[in-house]
Amino acid sequence: MATWVDCASSDARTLSFLIDALGEKNIVLRSDYCGGLGPLSKALAAIDKQSDPERIKNFTDKNSRRLLHL
Repeated sequence: MATWVDCASSDARTLSFLIDALGEKNIVLRSDYCGGLGPLSKALAAIDKQSDPERIKNFTDKNSRRLLHL
């Protein structure tokens, strides 16, 4: 059984830890995908502070699509 973690409310340090501890395949950004924009700006700021923000954007997009069967 897969474990999914929605990192939309994570800060940069927590996001980095979650990726290291759980692996890329278990991290999503906004599991509701097209939901409200509340924590989205915080999540994007946390991603932008990572060493490779585009990689994180790519795998969280793929994971969200896979989770929602899109």
